Amino acid sequence: MKCVKAGFVALSFIVSLSSSALAQSPAGAWELTVDTPQGANTSTLTLKLDGDKLSGDLANQMMGSSPVTGTFSAGTVAVTANIDVQGTSLQLGINGKVDGETMTGNIKFGDFGEFPFTAKRAGAANCARTHRARA
Repeated sequence: MKCVKAGFVALSFIVSLSSSALAQSPAGAWELTVDTPQGANTSTLTLKLDGDKLSGDLANQMMGSSPVTGTFSAGTVAVTANIDVQGTSLQLGINGKVDGETMTGNIKFGDFGEFPFTAKRAGAANCARTHRARA
């Protein structure tokens, strides 16, 4: 009986570690809001993770969609995107720390400066509402 209990404890520990690691993955869609002098601007950042390599796209109604590439290491996302702003190419550098369902960090807008952002997983609120409705 002691072996069975120890087995359940070990299994529970492994499952909790796996769940924690999955929750920290940046893969998926994020609703990203950057605070600039012109006000808050929200975009969708969609990321795919392959090992430590990230790919995906950054999209909003004003600029359309632009591919992103970068890396993910120790809970930190580092991706770049090239966007076209009124005929001028601008490189964005997005660096953020994933903490479960949120991400915070900074976006560097070429030579125009760096601004803070917050992000939340897209659909996370819907999942919570759906879960509560089923309970």
